[in-house]
Amino acid sequence: MVRAKRKKHIGDMKKLIIQYVRDNQKKLAKSFYPARKPEDLEPALADKNWVHIDKYLPLSYNYEVVTEFDCRPYNDKLRAYVYTTPDGFKIENVIVQTE
Repeated sequence: MVRAKRKKHIGDMKKLIIQYVRDNQKKLAKSFYPARKPEDLEPALADKNWVHIDKYLPLSYNYEVVTEFDCRPYNDKLRAYVYTTPDGFKIENVIVQTE
């Protein structure tokens, strides 16, 4: 049962990441080197392409838990960070960036 909740929570995080990419597609495409076209980020709009990489407790942030995702088609060039409360159930912030 705990595993099912965790899986659902990861799914919720992926939905927010995809929404962030959709809302910022042009800006993210321009931040690649060399720059890409916004439509080149279409694979980043698919849930199956976002892979949970790590979860850690940063010391320098106000948020307690950071969960990290990579978008498979871009290897480590497109990464997302989801910041949550200490209990891990309230999402505070989502950041998607190119590396």
